[in-house]
Amino acid sequence: MNHKDGDAILMIERILTISIYSLIATIVLILTWVISRELLGKLRQSRHEKRSRQTQQCLKAWLRASEPQQKRILARLKTLGPVQFIEPFFFELFDMSSKEEKTNLRELFQSLGIQNRLRQILKESPNIDSKEEAVLKMGHVGMMNDLIFLLNIFRDETEDEKVKQCCVEAISELCGPLLQDKEAVYHIRLLVQLLEVPNDQVRERAAYHLARMPLPADKMIPHLTRLNSDSAKQGALTIFKHWNRPELARHIYPYLHEIHPAIRRTAIELLGQWQNEGALFLFSKHLKDPDPSVRVAIIHALLNFKNRAAKKMLTTCFEDPSLEIQAKTGLALAARHHHDMLPKLIQKIKKNDFRKIFFTHLKQQPKEAQQEIFHFMGIDPQIYLKYFNESPPRYDQALIMTAKQSEDPKLRGKALKRVSLWNPKGLAALLKKAAAQDPDETVRLTARELLEKGKKKANQP
Repeated sequence: MNHKDGDAILMIERILTISIYSLIATIVLILTWVISRELLGKLRQSRHEKRSRQTQQCLKAWLRASEPQQKRILARLKTLGPVQFIEPFFFELFDMSSKEEKTNLRELFQSLGIQNRLRQILKESPNIDSKEEAVLKMGHVGMMNDLIFLLNIFRDETEDEKVKQCCVEAISELCGPLLQDKEAVYHIRLLVQLLEVPNDQVRERAAYHLARMPLPADKMIPHLTRLNSDSAKQGALTIFKHWNRPELARHIYPYLHEIHPAIRRTAIELLGQWQNEGALFLFSKHLKDPDPSVRVAIIHALLNFKNRAAKKMLTTCFEDPSLEIQAKTGLALAARHHHDMLPKLIQKIKKNDFRKIFFTHLKQQPKEAQQEIFHFMGIDPQIYLKYFNESPPRYDQALIMTAKQSEDPKLRGKALKRVSLWNPKGLAALLKKAAAQDPDETVRLTARELLEKGKKKANQP
């Protein structure tokens, strides 16, 4: 090996030695960095945990403290971190607290600035998820002044629909506690605005609690009559329903002239339940209401009255241009056992179109209601379903078969009376056979009376 080769080998050995030392140094530095980073992370975590514990302790201490102590604790809380740091601990404590404690925590909700932060998010944040979360948190705490804020957000035409839906959920959550609060009567002007929210659950809940407030009706009614939206007017009528005070009927009259048919219908139903005779004249104007559901409501309302005016209007309902309305009139009369209108109903049933619609609606009734109506009309339900389940059904044949075959003597007698009103061919023979052969004395007597009645009618000039 020459001198030059020896120098080259020596140089290579030096380079390898330097590389090994450099690698070792690099490894040492990396390990030092990793260990330092881990230690710093644990230190930060330890500090965070310590601050979190202090925050939780201060919040709990605030609940138990006197007013002077609460001020010192509040100052201490504000030094532990920004509002967004304290906020989750506040809501954790709020969820675990009793009703009385929650009342006190609502004060802290304002003092800590959590309320202002949530409002600022709603006003300024472009993030829809953040706004939805802020709305739900405000509803969860349930401050009276947040109700105004949430209602304004809900009414804002430029607001995102998802945020508005969250407003409905938040209002639904807070309306119960607010309306049950002993101070609620002092905020009645605001609270009736809950009826403006077009959500059935919110409206029903608000109406329920408003109706049970320790506030005289004459103090609340002026606030109700100032409501403008259809939703609010429905809510106002629901309050009147809960009150169930017929002497307040005059306050219902204006709702009969509303544009929305659901409001007119509800007002009619309520006045009918109260049997308010002063409303009968107003009812007469709705016999030709353009909305069929309103005309049906008139029928059911009139059935609560026993006077001639109501009976005359029911007769008019039988002449409604809609066969549907005519059939529903007949069904309502049968369900209420209105014997005076039975001859009119049977004359209607003679017409195939009417009969088809009438029995279609009858089949849609609950089973018990069907049984009641069948019995009133003199038909044995089992016989009807077995022999006459066709379209349109043969009512006269159903009556005849009931009179002949039903095991119930009351139904046989009733069927004879109804079939006499129908007056089909062979009626006399049917009555004679029943008068002579029916096993029940009462049925035989009924048949004889109907025969006599028929003879007298035949002998009349």
